[in-house]
Amino acid sequence: MKVLNTKVAYSCPILNVEERLVESNGKSETHYVVVRQPNVTILALDKNGKFILIQQPRGKDNNVYTELPSGKLNVFNPTTQELESQAKLELKEETGYKANMISLAGKVSTNTNWLERDYYIFIAWDLEKGEQEFDGIEDIEIIEVDPESALSFIKDKLTHPNEKQFLEIGIDAFKEKKLI
Repeated sequence: MKVLNTKVAYSCPILNVEERLVESNGKSETHYVVVRQPNVTILALDKNGKFILIQQPRGKDNNVYTELPSGKLNVFNPTTQELESQAKLELKEETGYKANMISLAGKVSTNTNWLERDYYIFIAWDLEKGEQEFDGIEDIEIIEVDPESALSFIKDKLTHPNEKQFLEIGIDAFKEKKLI
């Protein structure tokens, strides 16, 4: 399928709806696609060799979930510097930790025929502990987990369907750098 033309049909602070004229097999039609701003997710390793995870209430039922620190960018096509800056900001806001070392570990794209979003996974280490600086009405508790038990610990406690994949990408990146 080839995209012939794209225009923003609707925009709000958390998403755009794009109207796309597409062509396939000599035929064309209009598709509507929800495009979300990119997200950064951070797997942080503290000086004691523990991963820093967070727990916070989510959704209309206010259930508490265990997650990796993360957040959306306010731009749709960020630079590498904007991604790294946002990752550092989200880590500081949600956990209080400042990352002296941070590295992009991978990217996961959700691209369906109606939804698109990119997730950038960072690893952070050489951390300095400070105070959390919540964004808005966040209510976040910090959880420290051994790398060996991280996957089993959070297996059934994560909200985002890709969260386990994000964790695996981060663990692999830490192993590649020989930090765990």
